[in-house]
Amino acid sequence: MARRDAVDSARGGAASLSPLETAERIAAFLGRWRFEGGPAIEHVDADIEDVDADAGGEPVPVSTLLPEIPSWLSAVGAIVPRSQSHVLLWLNIDPCEKILRSVQLLFRRPRQWACPSLKIHYYVIRPCPEEEKSVLLSGVEQCRGERVLLSPPAAGEVLIRISASY
Repeated sequence: MARRDAVDSARGGAASLSPLETAERIAAFLGRWRFEGGPAIEHVDADIEDVDADAGGEPVPVSTLLPEIPSWLSAVGAIVPRSQSHVLLWLNIDPCEKILRSVQLLFRRPRQWACPSLKIHYYVIRPCPEEEKSVLLSGVEQCRGERVLLSPPAAGEVLIRISASY
């Protein structure tokens, strides 16, 4: 049932952020991630600068990359840097949602990616109010095929870096 909720709730009320708004959210995320002592996240700072310098360019809409936006997302944004070799997704998952044990997002790979597989990095800042400190999670998975299911490991603020893997 949880899986069905995740797939069928495409009419959710998630705010879709512009690339500049997404870059601002990712910059704030990185600041907290570093402050809390999370492992290094490579190249993301350069991607954010790329968006700031390229503000007049044609952005890739979130709905192109995530064809189904579930109701358990409160906000979602995407950045596709000029190199177009990877995608950054920033999302906020409501920690009060009950479906979080099997949360999945369908990701549609960009048309220009002809690679056989994708490498997906997850970075999650979980709110942990009882300890007055956030819990940091990170993980990597490798996916093959056209239909890619993203599986964030926990609720909270999530940064997903999806890159072509040859």
